[in-house]
Amino acid sequence: SRIILDPSVSLKARNHDLKMGVQTSYQRSNQTAGVSGNARYFDRNGVCNPDDPATFSFCNQRVDFYDLGGKLGSLTTDAEVYTAGVFVQDKWFLNRHLTLAPGLRVDLGRLYASRGAFVTNLFGVGPRFSATYDLFADHKHLLKLHYGRSNDVGNIFIAQR
Repeated sequence: SRIILDPSVSLKARNHDLKMGVQTSYQRSNQTAGVSGNARYFDRNGVCNPDDPATFSFCNQRVDFYDLGGKLGSLTTDAEVYTAGVFVQDKWFLNRHLTLAPGLRVDLGRLYASRGAFVTNLFGVGPRFSATYDLFADHKHLLKLHYGRSNDVGNIFIAQR
C-alpha cells in the first residue's frame, strides 16, 4: 500500500512563475516466500533433489526459512518506507522566444525492515534545468532542452532485504 501527500504553491511576478512544494509518501509491503518444506537448496553443477540420493552431490547448501516468531516456516518480510521531498522551480520568461526553468529538489527516505527495525536513511539532491526556444514566437515550433536528476530514496526492495 502507498499513501502520497503532494501540496504545492505557485507564485507569479512579472516574467517569473515560481513553483515550490513538498511531497511526502508512506509505503508498506509484506512479502511471503513460501517454499515446500520450508527449506531451499542451492544447486551446484547439477539439479539437487533432496528426495533422490543420486543428486546429493549437487546439493551445495541448505537454507531453512523461519517466520518472524523464530519458528520453522515461510520466509515473510515486512518493510516500511517514509519519504519527504521539497522542490523549487522558477520558469523565467526572458523574452518572446526564450524561457528558462532552473530548479532544485531534495529528497530524504527512511527505510524500516521487519518489526520496525531501522535500515538506513537515503538522501538525494536533484538539480533540474530546462530551456525552451520558440523559433517563430508562434508556440508551435519549439526547440527544447532538459536536464534533471531523479532520486530514488523510497526503495522498498532495499528495506525488505
